[in-house]
Amino acid sequence: ESIHRYLRGEELDAPPKPELPVVELTRAEIEARVAAGEVEVKPRVPMDALPVEERLGSFEEVVAGYTEEQAREEAARCLSCGVCSECLSCVYACQADAINHDMVGKVQDLEVGAIVLAPGYQTYQAAQSVEYGWGRFPNVVTAIQFERLLSASGPTQGHVRRPSDGKTPRKIAFLQCVGSRDQSHDYCSAVCCMFATKEAVMSIEHEPETEVTIFMMDMRAFSKGYLEYYHRAQERYGVRYVRSRISQVREEPTTHNLILRYVDKQAAGSPIVEEEFDLLVLSVGMEIPEEVRELGRRMGIALDEYGFCRTSPFDPLQTSRPGIFAVGPFREPKDIPETVVEASGAAAAVGRVLAQARWTRTAEVVYPPERDVAGEEPRVGVFVCHCGSNIGGFLDVPAVAEYAAQLPGVVHAEHNLYTCSQDSIRRITEQTKELGLNRVVVASCTPLTHEPLFQDSIRQAGLNPGLFQMANIRNQCSWVHPDRWDEATEKAEELVRMAVAKSLYLGPVRETEVPVQKAVLVIGGGV
Repeated sequence: ESIHRYLRGEELDAPPKPELPVVELTRAEIEARVAAGEVEVKPRVPMDALPVEERLGSFEEVVAGYTEEQAREEAARCLSCGVCSECLSCVYACQADAINHDMVGKVQDLEVGAIVLAPGYQTYQAAQSVEYGWGRFPNVVTAIQFERLLSASGPTQGHVRRPSDGKTPRKIAFLQCVGSRDQSHDYCSAVCCMFATKEAVMSIEHEPETEVTIFMMDMRAFSKGYLEYYHRAQERYGVRYVRSRISQVREEPTTHNLILRYVDKQAAGSPIVEEEFDLLVLSVGMEIPEEVRELGRRMGIALDEYGFCRTSPFDPLQTSRPGIFAVGPFREPKDIPETVVEASGAAAAVGRVLAQARWTRTAEVVYPPERDVAGEEPRVGVFVCHCGSNIGGFLDVPAVAEYAAQLPGVVHAEHNLYTCSQDSIRRITEQTKELGLNRVVVASCTPLTHEPLFQDSIRQAGLNPGLFQMANIRNQCSWVHPDRWDEATEKAEELVRMAVAKSLYLGPVRETEVPVQKAVLVIGGGV
């Protein structure tokens, strides 16, 4: 485009980014439409080219490009079947410039002293259980899809809607152990009971009139607090649990409702019950994908018959090959807290292996000289975090930022979706430099986990970490007042006001190093 503009004698300003259409269909939905004959798979529209005999002795363009009609036809084909046609619209749309169609694979050789394998898992492909109708019945979704419907950043902004007609479902059924505890997967996936319970509770919190039934073989709520959560789901939210495994799902063709036939021993009269639901959620289990099995084989470690990594009974993170450790669902199905514990254990195990080489290949972070802010008038920057929907879903974050901008000493205030993200951390550093800030206040979550991160961001800008202050508007406000929007917003403003007022009196904190006396006195040890 720039070359054409130059040859035409026009300005070389970059052309405006095109208004791109929003693709609302997932790949699975597109494949389902193709299988049903609703979408015709068309070949790529060929570009007109100059015949070979006319190219000799000619400086004409060999490839003529698309006419407007051909371009529209090709664009329609791309949106219909979802196959990349090299239109490069994604490159225009990606503001981070993270898409490169010319990138090729590279092989790098790395010298390492230990390996931690955490390749994760894949969810069971629900289409393999044809009896449940996923992919055929529009109102049958997987738990992962339902999770997206519940999410404030999902396609329906957190409002659960039926795929068939966009209506709010009043009766939802969960089918447990889909792809678990069957002939092909003779193991429990460990997490399905609790994520189904969580999603059931969330759906009722979104729509209190919703009736939720979970069909299960049995309940496995074995981690800390899980059993209490299971009881609370029944007693407080009215979630109904039925011990029955559904063998088949039928669809009512006029309404697209789902009909389940099951055995309910608690039912009055006949135990055989037929019940109609608006939406069906399949709690799909965990399995190891083939590429992870191949990774295990290339690493030379032992796997079991399902592809999970075999580890030592008395050293549960150690694989069959010394120096290689495995964590997470690659070992066996497990939830996030247990995976985090294993990750900490793997880090300790690697530290033990690499103890002799510690600090031999690390570089010390070099910070700019600290600014001397003594005698300067306070210039406070306030950064308010949405924390996704954890804060922004329960109080007016833009209003809090606007309020903060009017406080004495504040010269800049803004709000970010995630203030702890790399982009936001970089922005705090940049704004501190550009605006000459000498105090920084972040209103977000707990300082216990995030204060060092934000302190480092201002240190990168030459400010002493002691000139930073946090206001915890998540744990102390949005989480404890989820149903009181106006009051929570007012409280958040007060918390920010107090943090800003305190920041005006902050001063640099100097660190000193003292030698450690390597001796211990034990008092009252019972020896």
